[in-house]
Amino acid sequence: MLRLIWVLLLKLSLVHSARASISTLDQDSSKPLKTDRIAIIGGGVSGLTAAFRLEQLGYEGVTLYEQEDRFGGKVYSYDYNGHVHEVGAIWAERDHDVLMELATAFNFSLVPDPGIMLVRSGNGTGFNYNQIPSAILSEMILKYPSWSKVADKYGYLTEPEGFFHANDSDLFLNFDDFAKQNDIEVYASYFRPFWIGCGYGYYETTPAMYVLKLALQIAGGILGGGTPEPQFNSQLLIAPEGFQTLFVDVGESLKDARLNSKVTSIQRTMEGNATRIQVDVDGVTEVYDYLILTPNLRDALDYLDANEEEVELFTQVQSYDLLVQLTKTTTPTEWPTTVFFNQYGTPNTSGHVVGMRNGIADDNVWWSGQINQQNASLEQMDVLHRKDFVAAGLSPVETVKQVSWNYFPHVDGKSLASGFYPKIDALQGNQNTFYLGSVFGFETVMGTADFANTLILKKFSTK
Repeated sequence: MLRLIWVLLLKLSLVHSARASISTLDQDSSKPLKTDRIAIIGGGVSGLTAAFRLEQLGYEGVTLYEQEDRFGGKVYSYDYNGHVHEVGAIWAERDHDVLMELATAFNFSLVPDPGIMLVRSGNGTGFNYNQIPSAILSEMILKYPSWSKVADKYGYLTEPEGFFHANDSDLFLNFDDFAKQNDIEVYASYFRPFWIGCGYGYYETTPAMYVLKLALQIAGGILGGGTPEPQFNSQLLIAPEGFQTLFVDVGESLKDARLNSKVTSIQRTMEGNATRIQVDVDGVTEVYDYLILTPNLRDALDYLDANEEEVELFTQVQSYDLLVQLTKTTTPTEWPTTVFFNQYGTPNTSGHVVGMRNGIADDNVWWSGQINQQNASLEQMDVLHRKDFVAAGLSPVETVKQVSWNYFPHVDGKSLASGFYPKIDALQGNQNTFYLGSVFGFETVMGTADFANTLILKKFSTK
């Protein structure tokens, strides 16, 4: 009952307090009608945020389709032996408005990560992210003017639509080259283990724009404000109940959110001046006035009657296979611990464990992530997994859970230079179709929720 009261209060009031941000999305002179039917494809963070905000705004005909049997998408919390373990998103950023609105609405608890965060190298050396070695810290202070210049110049990337403003060709370089060119290599080295350990791929192949967005968001409080402060964990929040609980609550609060509903076909046609959108699910066709797509754009080509422009843009989106496992070991840890492996931070080490986490004190179940860029078989990945666990001093006993995520949708530097984001922005609203998802806001809970919130307010709100 308490959660329901919070939801009703939020729907009455929070729409007036949504965060202001820079925007490229046009303020449409003609808005959809509150009685129009709106189909949202995907019950992850983007779809749930969009649906929740639309209902806040008074739209009566919102239907959300989710093909899985659960809400949350890549936010996935797994119960094992009375403990909740994250298989998807682990952290949220402190002071994130949209997520905090939802947490407040559903009386959901987010707390600072109490654990330690370690970086290890192949030669046995390493450091604690909260206790930066003096040699690294001294170099960071020396190079702080260079970092500050970069942060000031590209700070707009942290906005919900920051990618749409990125017209500086330097941002299309891979981040290794960008860091050298801008004299911030020590900062890049400091952030690399976190970036790779979270499964985002490699500096050598990732456009600088994407790395900078996360670095400026997550590390902004550490690497800014005068001099670096060694307090990495203080910027990150965890969910003791499991992050998925929040998005299950959001999904269950919606008027029409359907699980186990795989969309097999979407056809968009014109009838006079009106767009007719037919959505087929399990042989049943329903008709809508507006369509909001949230899955990976390339995957949407499997069922969408994509036009030539959509095909050209959607096929430019690429992603990684990120294998996430929960593994029971013989030895529990005394304190929640996250470990990132610096020696596996280059493309030629693809398949190795890049990050491990035991989020619960005195527990012996570890989260691990492996980036599979070389199409290795599951058996090959398991061999590397066991080898890396043993090298870390852990003896695997049982695989508790295994999930392969289609992770970090993005485009390469060539696509950025050819105007991928401005081109797809120009398509927003054509055929009454809108596109959301992590390729626009970045593969974090914060990035996807921010972009979904911003687009809905710009395109569907009325004064």
